[in-house]
Amino acid sequence: MGIRKEKPPTTEVPCLSGVYWIVEKDDTLWRISQQIKVSIEKILEANPGLQPDRLRIGQRICVPDPVNKVSLKHPFNRP
Repeated sequence: MGIRKEKPPTTEVPCLSGVYWIVEKDDTLWRISQQIKVSIEKILEANPGLQPDRLRIGQRICVPDPVNKVSLKHPFNRP
């Protein structure tokens, strides 16, 4: 019998109040919040369990009600 690897459970919650942002290299919550004009606190509220110091490239985070929708480089509507 071999060892079976399983994906860790996802903590992503549905993004009912905004759009998804796909994290790219060098993204931080501060940079994202400045670009889309949404506070870090609101981003954290929309993403329970999100660890700002552990963002991963390719990670989807919910951006609640972005003001600057034109600047969204990764706008993904609800799945």
